[in-house]
Amino acid sequence: MKRELWIDLLRGCCMTAIVYDHTESWFVDYHIIPYSLYVSNVLVIFYFISGYLFYRPTDFQPVHKLKSILHSIIIPYFFFMIALSLPKSLLHGNDFQLGALLTNVLTGQQSWFVTALSVVEVLLTAILSIRSLRLSWLLMFLAASTILSFLWGTGFLTTPYNFWHADEAIVVLPFLLLGYLVHRYDLFKKVTPPLLVLLAVIFFAVKTIIYTHHYEEIISPINISHYPLFLVDSLTSIFLICPLAKKIPRISFIEWTGRHSLVYYFFCSGIPLVMAILLRKIGFYFNGEYWKVPIAFLLNFMAITLLTWLCYRFLPPVLTGKRR
Repeated sequence: MKRELWIDLLRGCCMTAIVYDHTESWFVDYHIIPYSLYVSNVLVIFYFISGYLFYRPTDFQPVHKLKSILHSIIIPYFFFMIALSLPKSLLHGNDFQLGALLTNVLTGQQSWFVTALSVVEVLLTAILSIRSLRLSWLLMFLAASTILSFLWGTGFLTTPYNFWHADEAIVVLPFLLLGYLVHRYDLFKKVTPPLLVLLAVIFFAVKTIIYTHHYEEIISPINISHYPLFLVDSLTSIFLICPLAKKIPRISFIEWTGRHSLVYYFFCSGIPLVMAILLRKIGFYFNGEYWKVPIAFLLNFMAITLLTWLCYRFLPPVLTGKRR
């Protein structure tokens, strides 16, 4: 299939937002811009795009897809989590224990977003492996997954020990299914300009309610204060932002970020921590001066971009999830 460049652009924008969020977390030590105002939407859109890319005009091949998940997500996860574990332990002031490291990595306790992504993609693969799935069956699975997402998202149900962040995977499963449905039936074509205006009004109204009532929309660790609002917020952001992304002119460096977002994600927490430590050592503290945050963000983004480029340039493709 021809590569859809708007997906690279949107992924790049979302990854940029994640780096900004982590910059605030480490440089300021808390979120000045509330997490629920944009971070949850960015994460949901990431998962939605993953489901969107599941669809192919040809017959779905479960074995091929499972191999793809192994090569593009799981192998890079093991490599980067093991490689980065020692510097992370030193930065956090923890004792390095090989046994504890291997246990955390093997049980998927590192990098929750990536492990949850691998689990939810396996779940979607299992659903789509059912032959001759009609629209009625897909809608039934979507409804069932939404119910499960509600039960897990509100804490009524959990999985034992949350191996590989299965709880978070269940919470986001309906968004992957929705992405598949949107692509298969080309639903974005039905989003007209008047509908976009309506979606924008709903989106900002929901965000106002969330902000004024201090509702949380944290996917990991799961802390969703009001699931119906979270669902409306997520759906309106998907159907508002994705069609708009198709109309944005090409921005090469953002598209490059989107194409390499997996490795960006592995670095997007550790590098802001290192940068915050270095900036404090030279006397560049936050001190309530918000203009310093964008500077710290730009430094983080440049450092992560350089490291990501080095990884894709010099590491074997199998370790970065890159297709040959």
